[in-house]
Amino acid sequence: TMICDLSQLIRLSVENEQRLIPFREEIDHAKLYLKIQQRRFPDRFQVTWRIPSDCLDILVVPLTLHPLLSHGVKKMRHMGHILVACEAREQTIFISVTDDGPGFSPESLAAMRKKLSSSIYHTSEHVGLFSVHQRLRLTFDEKCGVTIDSQPHIHTCVCMRFPKVYASGAAP
Repeated sequence: TMICDLSQLIRLSVENEQRLIPFREEIDHAKLYLKIQQRRFPDRFQVTWRIPSDCLDILVVPLTLHPLLSHGVKKMRHMGHILVACEAREQTIFISVTDDGPGFSPESLAAMRKKLSSSIYHTSEHVGLFSVHQRLRLTFDEKCGVTIDSQPHIHTCVCMRFPKVYASGAAP
């Protein structure tokens, strides 16, 4: 079952040529990834989803949740909690992934924020996070992207910000 789930996840990654997809599809991809991780690391994390139904049809850049969830899952050493939430404020969407894992030290957080504000990344760490940030900025504009807040061993929150766009025919 795990091999079938993994092959489906890879197929979704490779075959997706769309620039934007409905958020409900991105959630399905993320849940498939989490299902695989639950098999690898049983009893290591629990996920709560707070997604209002009016956010399910917004358009998102594909494969943006997976890297944010991946970071939280990999850092968990004991049972941890991950919250995925979406909020629409006027014409802007905020999707956050918050966990109660080890987080970032103040120094690491400052370095991470500095790298996110740069247009060039010279790092082998957090490649997925930087990729999500860059793809949001390239797809929408420079005001979009990822922000990070962290208090070590209390919470880490990674938030994506981008304009609210619906697929044609979807209700706003």
